[in-house]
Amino acid sequence: MTHIYLVRHAESSWNPIKRLQGVQDPPLSVKGRQQAKRVGQRFRDIRLDAIYSSNLTRAFQTAEAIARATGLSVVVEEGLQEISFGEWEGMLIPEVDLDGYHTFLEYWVHRVKYQPVSGSESLETCRDRMVGAISRIIQRHSDGSVAVVSHGSALSLFFQYVLETPLENMWRMQPNNCSISLVTAKKRELKMNFYNDTCHLEDRP
Repeated sequence: MTHIYLVRHAESSWNPIKRLQGVQDPPLSVKGRQQAKRVGQRFRDIRLDAIYSSNLTRAFQTAEAIARATGLSVVVEEGLQEISFGEWEGMLIPEVDLDGYHTFLEYWVHRVKYQPVSGSESLETCRDRMVGAISRIIQRHSDGSVAVVSHGSALSLFFQYVLETPLENMWRMQPNNCSISLVTAKKRELKMNFYNDTCHLEDRP
């Protein structure tokens, strides 16, 4: 059995101002670096055989914090990068006309599914890319434990695949920054064990 600890990157400099990132490459914020240190400390108590990361800076910096805490090195897997928002990347969410939807994620899922934005990546393409990347990681560690650092929408699509929920509901699976979710793989079966754990980010008395 393979244990896959899926980590969304810590807060980037664009997250607090709600600027759309996609495959753009802002670094972690000051708060994000503190979050990354805490998630690294959390993994001191978890046996890991490897750490994998998206090639984007905010994910790699988060993975580096886990590496420093565990003594492992980071392996870059480009298939773990965030979905592309196309021409919307770099825009502030309030600048996007939501056309009656309550949240950007709801609007984006329906817009990309039925009328793709110029330069964007489809939900299906990102989901298949994520499934392929994680499947390769599972094959390398058929009886081990790995940390995989990726991005909000990319992880949402993978969780949707594991739980077999409708594709357009993926926005409901958006994990928090620097959260940990655990999926186990046994033969061809994937099981969600826990989701969006952020207890390591809480201040303790």
